Amino acid sequence: MQRAIRTCAVRLRSHPTILSRRFHTITTKRNEIKSDGQSHSPIPPIEGESFKTKFKNFFKKYGFVGLAVHFSVYFLTIGIFYICLEQNWLNVGDVDKWFRSLGVDKYFNMDKLEENKKGANLALAWLLTKPTEPVRFLITMALTPYALKILTILRRR
Repeated sequence: MQRAIRTCAVRLRSHPTILSRRFHTITTKRNEIKSDGQSHSPIPPIEGESFKTKFKNFFKKYGFVGLAVHFSVYFLTIGIFYICLEQNWLNVGDVDKWFRSLGVDKYFNMDKLEENKKGANLALAWLLTKPTEPVRFLITMALTPYALKILTILRRR
């Protein structure tokens, strides 16, 4: 019985998926190049979670509080851009030129936006909000635990 346990322990130590990251890179570098000259890694690369998995785990952990914080940050961002466009702190002409240089005019009729100023500002605010999505998600992930703590404190009262 002890012999079987020792051989199992030796096999586990030599198993490639149980090795730490430091040993993973060493064994991968040793075994990378085959006779055909191409790189073949015997061990699959260690990768992080995908965005979809992170979002699912985030929603499981925080539920509707996380969604409320996310949409609050989203509407706050759109509102800030809309106010900046309305007050001419962001020049509509410059934003229009920037979107045309990026090729957004292929997907939206930018000429019709000039007919209705408030609608145009709202549409441009929405378009300006789209590139901020990764930053907004990071802000959501940072603010949600604090929002949950505040809500649990208020609920206890």
